[in-house]
Amino acid sequence: MIDNLQQREIRTAREQLDRLFAFVRRALRHFWLATLIVCVGGAAAVGLALVSQRKYMSETVILYRELIDASYVQGSDVRRMTAREVGSRLRELVLGRPRLRQLIHMPERSEAITQAKSLQSNWKAAGSLWRSKEQELWNQFREHLDPLFSELKEQQETIRSADKERLTAQKALCDELKAILKSDTDLPSQHGLVQGLQDSWKDIEHPDRKLVATFQAMVTDYQEQVKLAHRQRMNTDRDRWWLKSALLHELTVSGRTAKGAISKKTRDKVDKTWPDDSSDDGLEAILDQACRDVLAADSEAGVTDDAEDLSSRARLLCIRLEFVAGLQSPEEDRQQRMQYQVDRLAESMSGESARQPAKEEARDSERIWLGMYALPESEFKSFGKRVKLALTTIMEH
Repeated sequence: MIDNLQQREIRTAREQLDRLFAFVRRALRHFWLATLIVCVGGAAAVGLALVSQRKYMSETVILYRELIDASYVQGSDVRRMTAREVGSRLRELVLGRPRLRQLIHMPERSEAITQAKSLQSNWKAAGSLWRSKEQELWNQFREHLDPLFSELKEQQETIRSADKERLTAQKALCDELKAILKSDTDLPSQHGLVQGLQDSWKDIEHPDRKLVATFQAMVTDYQEQVKLAHRQRMNTDRDRWWLKSALLHELTVSGRTAKGAISKKTRDKVDKTWPDDSSDDGLEAILDQACRDVLAADSEAGVTDDAEDLSSRARLLCIRLEFVAGLQSPEEDRQQRMQYQVDRLAESMSGESARQPAKEEARDSERIWLGMYALPESEFKSFGKRVKLALTTIMEH
């Protein structure tokens, strides 16, 4: 029996080859089924990949998933996190790196900063990782962001420094103008300095609105004070001119003796009250010279031979001022007033004379009147009252 079993196990090479061919034939019978299964499965996998949401899977994700699972098994107190959350964080890190590298070389730095902040927000929105890896991944993510934010910080420091210097310069201009307004110096003489301060604002880019408003308010205050000082100086000069004209009237008319000489009383009064101050105005120079000439002559009466002509010109001057002021002229001058109005209208229509502003015409008339100090006493007083009333009416309107 043993011999029969040994004979069955012994096969010739021919028999073994036949058995192999038989196996191959049986396998080929089912090859088409296997091919069909592979094709159908491959098509299904491709279709599923095309319609399903793109997921980032890599050896890194698998590695960290194993680390997380290991920490769970070892009983770590790390917050439980799904593999999806880990993959989301790692995906944000890996996919963000190329964009971060591009941001560094973007010419428009403001746009680069905006995109960097967007990536940073997306990173934070992905959730927290376990403690042992959170800082490591965050450092890797910040590796490309830090240069951008460092550059932004330097730019902001530069801007803040420039803004501070600009603000300091603006405050200095305001303080300097404030010091001028508070000083006891003659404000009109500071016009050049104030104009220089105003020009300095032109060199300041993006000035502070409040400081500009403060400076402009002080400039307006300065201009108002200059106008007030000018009016006060003008009034002071006018009062002095009127006083000199009145003193000249005494020297030439009312202060003379019966023999025509200047009385000692008049001379003493003029020596005592004649103002020492003077201006560069031509009228005042004429008055000062007339005083010196009269005191030096001291012989002939002050009333000249053309006193009648002087009186006529003074009367016409009063009519002119009353017309400009809108005042009525005395009854004895009504006819002459009407003739003056007709002549004035004719000159205006023909273009022979240009019309002056009322105050300017009044000042010119005042200067003419102050040179008529040699009028007789009665006419000097009566005409003088009319001139003063008309001038006051014009100047106050």
